Amino acid sequence: MAEKLKNVSITAAVKVGEDDKVFGAVTSQTIAELLAEKGHKFDRKEINLEEPLKALGQYDVEVKLGQGITSTVQVWVVRE
Repeated sequence: MAEKLKNVSITAAVKVGEDDKVFGAVTSQTIAELLAEKGHKFDRKEINLEEPLKALGQYDVEVKLGQGITSTVQVWVVRE
């Protein structure tokens, strides 16, 4: 499973205002829903996100797979 997730990249399209200021934020729940769309089911509690993503860019987010095993997923926050 860890190898499967290693190459997973998801994109969260968000609304932005002036100076690319993001309205709202990308949360662990949002990431869980985007992963589910790609066939990877995780509870939001299994996504290790210290704080919601509030800026455009690329982030590496840790996902707990169980038994102390984790993997990283690339999350792209882009303009809607």
